[in-house]
Amino acid sequence: MKNKLRLLITSLFFFFTTQGLSNPIDEINFIGLNNAQEESLLNILPFNTGQELTNSSSNEIIQSLFKTGLFSDVSISANQNTLNITLIENPTIKFFNVSLDSGSGFSKVALLSETKR
Repeated sequence: MKNKLRLLITSLFFFFTTQGLSNPIDEINFIGLNNAQEESLLNILPFNTGQELTNSSSNEIIQSLFKTGLFSDVSISANQNTLNITLIENPTIKFFNVSLDSGSGFSKVALLSETKR
């Protein structure tokens, strides 16, 4: 009987200590975001506010962000009730500028195609 009572008290002790240390995440911050939109990343994440962050959930978050192909490095840190996701984006081309000089062959082809219309 004493062993069962000790086992019960020990298990209750471990249950309450793990519950006391875990805090649900209330806010998710993305640090280093330039091109991607925060709303689209929140839809991709397998994690929502109100959940508790565990090792397996942090690994799932990192894997889901790497699967997008947009990031070269992802790191996660939790401070109290805030989850900070630090991202390094892969280089992308936002725009390119083509200037047409009258002396280049490309501009002559472009001018010819416009005049034949």
